[in-house]
Amino acid sequence: MGAWYVCRDDARAEGRLKQAAEQFLRHGHAAPRTLATRHHKVLHSGHIHPGLPTFVQVGDDFVAIAGTFFYRDVAACL
Repeated sequence: MGAWYVCRDDARAEGRLKQAAEQFLRHGHAAPRTLATRHHKVLHSGHIHPGLPTFVQVGDDFVAIAGTFFYRDVAACL
């Protein structure tokens, strides 16, 4: 299980990223890396439980991910 956090890159982004990084650490994740596009900031932290790897690709104006996304007890493959 890895962790992702995505937010708009606006005046509040740094505060939101700091809170998300602290939450990642409370859940046992390693310190996240920060990725960015022109309009968004992304935090990513690798696996803390065994499982399939998550694919991450960063381009000029995109961040692509592949894996299984869990949100509110629903799973979807990305």
